[in-house]
Amino acid sequence: MKIALLNSKGGCGKTTSAMFLAQVAAHRGHRAEVWDSDPQASASRWAEAADLAFEVVPANIATLRKPAGDKYVFIDTPPGNPQIITAAAEAADLVVIPTMASMADMDRTWATIDALSGIGPVAVMVTSAETATRAYRGLVETLEAAEIPVLPPIRKRSTFREAWGQAPTHLWGYTAVLTTIEEALSA
Repeated sequence: MKIALLNSKGGCGKTTSAMFLAQVAAHRGHRAEVWDSDPQASASRWAEAADLAFEVVPANIATLRKPAGDKYVFIDTPPGNPQIITAAAEAADLVVIPTMASMADMDRTWATIDALSGIGPVAVMVTSAETATRAYRGLVETLEAAEIPVLPPIRKRSTFREAWGQAPTHLWGYTAVLTTIEEALSA
Protein backbone atom coordinates (compact mmCIF):
# COMPACT_ATOMS: atom_id res chain seq x y z
CA MET A 1 0.00 0.00 0.00
CA LYS A 2 1.37 3.41 -0.99
CA ILE A 3 -0.01 6.59 0.52
CA ALA A 4 1.29 9.91 -0.83
CA LEU A 5 1.07 12.87 1.53
CA LEU A 6 1.10 15.96 -0.57
CA ASN A 7 -0.01 19.55 -0.78
CA SER A 8 1.48 22.37 -2.81
CA LYS A 9 1.64 24.38 0.44
CA GLY A 10 4.41 23.89 2.97
CA GLY A 11 3.93 23.60 6.72
CA CYS A 12 0.65 21.70 6.56
CA GLY A 13 1.87 18.51 8.27
CA LYS A 14 3.05 16.24 5.45
CA THR A 15 6.25 15.03 7.11
CA THR A 16 4.74 14.75 10.58
CA SER A 17 1.78 12.82 9.18
CA ALA A 18 4.01 10.45 7.19
CA MET A 19 6.09 9.70 10.29
CA PHE A 20 3.11 9.21 12.59
CA LEU A 21 1.21 7.03 10.10
CA ALA A 22 4.30 4.85 9.59
CA GLN A 23 4.55 4.49 13.36
CA VAL A 24 0.90 3.39 13.56
CA ALA A 25 1.47 0.82 10.80
CA ALA A 26 4.61 -0.49 12.55
CA HIS A 27 2.73 -0.72 15.87
CA ARG A 28 0.15 -2.86 14.10
CA GLY A 29 2.86 -5.26 12.97
CA HIS A 30 3.12 -4.11 9.37
CA ARG A 31 6.38 -3.43 7.58
CA ALA A 32 6.41 0.32 7.08
CA GLU A 33 8.62 2.83 5.29
CA VAL A 34 8.59 6.54 4.71
CA TRP A 35 9.88 7.48 1.27
CA ASP A 36 11.38 10.94 1.60
CA SER A 37 11.06 12.70 -1.77
CA ASP A 38 11.44 16.18 -0.29
CA PRO A 39 14.84 17.74 -1.18
CA GLN A 40 14.85 19.31 2.31
CA ALA A 41 15.02 15.71 3.62
CA SER A 42 13.07 16.49 6.79
CA ALA A 43 11.92 12.89 7.25
CA SER A 44 15.45 11.57 6.69
CA ARG A 45 16.91 14.03 9.18
CA TRP A 46 14.17 13.11 11.68
CA ALA A 47 15.10 9.44 11.26
CA GLU A 48 18.80 10.14 11.85
CA ALA A 49 17.90 11.60 15.26
CA ALA A 50 15.42 8.92 16.35
CA ASP A 51 15.20 5.18 16.95
CA LEU A 52 12.21 4.41 14.74
CA ALA A 53 10.20 1.23 14.23
CA PHE A 54 10.30 1.80 10.46
CA GLU A 55 12.76 2.89 7.80
CA VAL A 56 13.01 6.26 6.09
CA VAL A 57 14.56 6.07 2.63
CA PRO A 58 15.35 8.78 0.08
CA ALA A 59 13.09 8.76 -2.97
CA ASN A 60 12.98 10.47 -6.33
CA ILE A 61 10.72 10.41 -9.37
CA ALA A 62 12.18 7.10 -10.58
CA THR A 63 12.10 5.30 -7.23
CA LEU A 64 8.54 6.43 -6.50
CA ARG A 65 7.43 4.02 -9.22
CA LYS A 66 8.88 0.99 -7.37
CA PRO A 67 6.21 -1.37 -6.02
CA ALA A 68 5.56 -1.24 -2.29
CA GLY A 69 5.47 -5.02 -2.00
CA ASP A 70 4.07 -6.09 1.35
CA LYS A 71 4.97 -2.78 3.01
CA TYR A 72 2.98 0.23 4.02
CA VAL A 73 4.75 3.09 2.24
CA PHE A 74 4.11 6.71 3.14
CA ILE A 75 5.53 9.17 0.62
CA ASP A 76 6.61 12.53 2.04
CA THR A 77 6.63 15.17 -0.69
CA PRO A 78 7.94 18.72 -1.09
CA PRO A 79 5.49 21.61 -1.34
CA GLY A 80 6.72 23.30 -4.50
CA ASN A 81 7.81 20.61 -6.93
CA PRO A 82 4.96 19.71 -9.32
CA GLN A 83 6.98 16.92 -10.99
CA ILE A 84 7.54 15.05 -7.71
CA ILE A 85 3.99 15.77 -6.51
CA THR A 86 2.54 14.34 -9.73
CA ALA A 87 4.87 11.31 -9.68
CA ALA A 88 3.95 10.56 -6.05
CA ALA A 89 0.24 10.91 -6.80
CA GLU A 90 0.49 8.62 -9.83
CA ALA A 91 2.40 6.00 -7.82
CA ALA A 92 0.05 6.04 -4.82
CA ASP A 93 -2.96 3.93 -3.99
CA LEU A 94 -4.34 6.98 -2.18
CA VAL A 95 -3.34 10.63 -1.99
CA VAL A 96 -3.80 12.27 1.40
CA ILE A 97 -3.76 16.05 1.38
CA PRO A 98 -2.96 17.43 4.82
CA THR A 99 -4.28 20.96 5.35
CA MET A 100 -5.18 23.38 8.08
CA ALA A 101 -8.56 25.09 8.30
CA SER A 102 -7.39 28.50 7.11
CA MET A 103 -8.09 30.37 3.91
CA ALA A 104 -4.39 30.36 2.88
CA ASP A 105 -4.10 26.60 3.42
CA MET A 106 -7.34 25.83 1.67
CA ASP A 107 -6.42 27.99 -1.31
CA ARG A 108 -3.41 25.72 -1.93
CA THR A 109 -5.41 22.59 -1.05
CA TRP A 110 -8.02 23.36 -3.73
CA ALA A 111 -5.22 24.05 -6.23
CA THR A 112 -3.67 20.68 -5.30
CA ILE A 113 -7.00 18.88 -5.68
CA ASP A 114 -7.55 20.52 -9.08
CA ALA A 115 -4.04 19.60 -10.24
CA LEU A 116 -4.66 15.95 -9.31
CA SER A 117 -7.94 15.69 -11.17
CA GLY A 118 -8.18 12.24 -12.71
CA ILE A 119 -4.94 10.90 -11.20
CA GLY A 120 -6.39 8.75 -8.43
CA PRO A 121 -8.32 8.69 -5.19
CA VAL A 122 -7.81 11.71 -2.94
CA ALA A 123 -8.77 12.40 0.68
CA VAL A 124 -8.21 15.48 2.81
CA MET A 125 -6.93 15.35 6.39
CA VAL A 126 -7.26 18.47 8.53
CA THR A 127 -4.20 18.92 10.73
CA SER A 128 -3.97 21.28 13.70
CA ALA A 129 -7.74 20.93 13.74
CA GLU A 130 -9.80 22.95 16.16
CA THR A 131 -12.97 20.99 15.60
CA ALA A 132 -15.27 23.32 17.54
CA THR A 133 -14.55 26.28 15.26
CA ARG A 134 -16.68 27.56 12.39
CA ALA A 135 -13.63 27.47 10.13
CA TYR A 136 -13.19 23.73 10.67
CA ARG A 137 -16.89 22.90 10.34
CA GLY A 138 -17.19 25.07 7.23
CA LEU A 139 -14.17 23.42 5.64
CA VAL A 140 -15.53 19.92 6.26
CA GLU A 141 -18.97 20.87 4.94
CA THR A 142 -17.43 22.39 1.79
CA LEU A 143 -15.26 19.33 1.14
CA GLU A 144 -18.16 16.95 1.71
CA ALA A 145 -20.40 19.02 -0.61
CA ALA A 146 -17.68 18.65 -3.27
CA GLU A 147 -17.68 14.88 -2.58
CA ILE A 148 -14.08 14.90 -1.40
CA PRO A 149 -13.51 12.34 1.37
CA VAL A 150 -12.42 13.82 4.70
CA LEU A 151 -10.28 11.72 7.03
CA PRO A 152 -10.56 11.96 10.83
CA PRO A 153 -9.04 15.23 12.04
CA ILE A 154 -5.68 15.57 13.72
CA ARG A 155 -6.34 17.96 16.58
CA LYS A 156 -4.05 20.86 17.32
CA ARG A 157 -1.41 19.87 19.88
CA SER A 158 1.85 21.49 20.87
CA THR A 159 3.40 18.02 21.12
CA PHE A 160 3.58 17.82 17.32
CA ARG A 161 6.05 20.70 17.26
CA GLU A 162 8.13 18.80 19.83
CA ALA A 163 7.94 15.39 18.08
CA TRP A 164 10.67 15.96 15.49
CA GLY A 165 13.68 13.71 16.05
CA GLN A 166 11.79 11.29 18.31
CA ALA A 167 9.91 8.07 17.76
CA PRO A 168 6.21 8.91 18.05
CA THR A 169 4.78 7.41 21.24
CA HIS A 170 1.39 9.09 21.49
CA LEU A 171 -0.30 8.71 18.12
CA TRP A 172 -2.87 11.50 18.62
CA GLY A 173 -5.55 10.57 16.11
CA TYR A 174 -3.34 8.97 13.48
CA THR A 175 -4.60 5.50 14.49
CA ALA A 176 -8.12 6.50 13.37
CA VAL A 177 -6.72 7.99 10.16
CA LEU A 178 -4.88 4.78 9.21
CA THR A 179 -7.94 2.68 10.07
CA THR A 180 -10.07 4.84 7.78
CA ILE A 181 -7.48 4.57 4.99
CA GLU A 182 -7.30 0.77 5.33
CA GLU A 183 -11.09 0.49 5.25
CA ALA A 184 -11.33 2.73 2.17
CA LEU A 185 -8.65 0.82 0.26
CA SER A 186 -10.06 -2.60 1.12
CA ALA A 187 -13.62 -1.68 0.03
